[in-house]
Order: sequence, then structure tokens, then C-alpha cells
Amino acid sequence: MTLAYLVVSYFALGAAPEVDPKQPRIGHPSGHADAFVRCSTTAGNFTLEVHKTWAPNGYARFTELVNDKKFFKDQLLYRVISRFVVQFGSASDPAVQKKYQDDPIGDDPSLGIPFEAGVLSFAGHGPGSRTSHMFIADEPRGKHLGSEAHERPLGRIFHPMELVFLRSCYSEYGDLASEQHDLIEKGNEAFAEKYPLLDKIYDCSFITRAEASAFAHELNKAEKERVQGLLDEEARAAAEVKRAADELDATKAAVGKLLEEKAPKMLKKLDRLLEHWQGKEAELLASLRAKHGVRSDEEL
Repeated sequence: MTLAYLVVSYFALGAAPEVDPKQPRIGHPSGHADAFVRCSTTAGNFTLEVHKTWAPNGYARFTELVNDKKFFKDQLLYRVISRFVVQFGSASDPAVQKKYQDDPIGDDPSLGIPFEAGVLSFAGHGPGSRTSHMFIADEPRGKHLGSEAHERPLGRIFHPMELVFLRSCYSEYGDLASEQHDLIEKGNEAFAEKYPLLDKIYDCSFITRAEASAFAHELNKAEKERVQGLLDEEARAAAEVKRAADELDATKAAVGKLLEEKAPKMLKKLDRLLEHWQGKEAELLASLRAKHGVRSDEEL
């Protein structure tokens, strides 16, 4: 990550307005959320903004589920498929689940709202099949949802930074949709031994618009601090690199000066040694010629 990128990110965050509950994302027909729900889970917390105009029947059922304080308590995130969906909506107590499982809601018309990351929808298996099971879509695979009668967005994760929840849920068990019936009939105990690492919801409760904005403000503040921390860290690293480069330049200069001072003396010493050994060589050759009675080096 370059310093230029961090600087641009920092000023972009500083200049951009904080997330406004009244402003829609591009592609959404209505930006004025009718309700906000704060969910706490083992994989992280997030706020949902819910829109009645997107799916009236789905909105009514969802608000009913949130008002039922027993429904979301310790609920498993039982179907987590990476970059596709995080699914939940089966109460930990089968007695609580039965009330909604046996009472499907009517379908809502499609408004063409795209399934971008963070969009909330009820799950099902075709027309008239929505009960209490829900999912939050993720990208890129979730973008292809929306063709089935039950796939109707009714809300979304309010702040983009909380989309990290989707990537934090335990997903190594794969698609457990085929075992959904056991979860409905027996509650959490059906999965307790086989899938102990599944994440779960602690609670989902309504919050006010002001509270949702306060959470968004804190997230924006935290992100600015994070970016500033990265800027400070890169500045420290750049200073350390400059210090090391300055030390290297100083060392090179010192070595150069030392060579400049010592080299002539060393060359003179080498010349004297060479002359000495050349003299020794001449004496040895003369001695050998005299000993063997030869007149030239070639005859030795």
C-alpha cells in the first residue's frame, strides 16, 4: 500500500459525508428506511436498515420476528457459503420456530432491487414459501439472486464497514441446507455435536434512527483513525529507510576516503615487494645456471 494511496483514502474519508439513513444506494428505489435493527453475533455486530416499500409482506414478518424476543436468541448462522450467502432464521427453540414455520407469508412483487453485498431477503423454495428463514447476500455470487419468487430484498446492512460480518462467519462446514429440517424440528441441539463451530446470533433488536447514525459515526471515526495510523506507520517506515540510506551514504564516503588515503601507500608497498621477489627470482635463476652449466633459462 503506497503512501499516495493512503493519503487519497484519508482525504476521501474526511471529505465524504457520513452514512445518511435517508440516502439510498444507487439502484435502490427508496432510501428512507422504515426501521433499524441492531444484531449482535459471534462473528461481529451490524445494523440492518429495513424498508417496508421494498417488500411489504416480508417487512411485516421481519418486524414480527424482531419483536419476538425469543426468536433470535442464540440462533445459528447455519448456512454460510463464501461470497454467496449467510443464512439464518431458525429459532434455537423448536417450539418458537413452529409458530412461524407453519405460517408462511404471501409473496411480494419484484422491484428489481439488486442483490449487492449486505442485502437482506427471506429464503424459501418458490412461491408462497417464505416463513422465517432469511439470508444476507454477498458478492460476487449473490448478485445473481432475485429470479425466484421468494428472493425479495427487504433491507440491507446499513454501514459498508460492517459488511466484514459476511466474511467473518464460519464457513468450513459448507452448505447445510439439506439438514435444515433437523434444525427446524430439534432446534440448536440438532447441530450442537456435529457443527460446534457455527457462529450464532445473540440478539436482534430495534434501534432508533439516531442510534443507527451514532453507530455509523463511530465506524467512520474508527476508519479515519485506522487510515491515520497507517499514514503514521508509513511515515515512520519512510523515516527509517531515509536514516538507513543516510548511514549507507556516510559509510560509502568513509570507505572512499580511506581508500583514497591508503591506496597510494599500499601500491608503493606492493611495488617494493614485487621488486624484492623479482630480485630473488633472478638470483635463483643465476644460481641454477651456474650449478648446471647452462647459458640460458630455456636450457634449465
